[in-house]
Amino acid sequence: MLLSDLMLPGALNGVDVIRLAMQQHPALAVLLVSGQDLRHRVDGALPFCERLAKPFSQPQLAQALRRTWQRSVTTRRRNG
Repeated sequence: MLLSDLMLPGALNGVDVIRLAMQQHPALAVLLVSGQDLRHRVDGALPFCERLAKPFSQPQLAQALRRTWQRSVTTRRRNG
């Protein structure tokens, strides 16, 4: 599972990191977090990616992680 913030220091942002990781591991479970509005930034770019807006509580994080993992398991089962 990969958990990344949208905004990262340096040349790459979270979307870039996720795309690179997905090239190597297509079935990777991914959760993207951000304090920014994620709909306009990543909807078309990462349709398979779960999103979590900051600030979030521990229960919200736990739920997002479970949802991310379940989506990954379901996708792997479908793809054999």
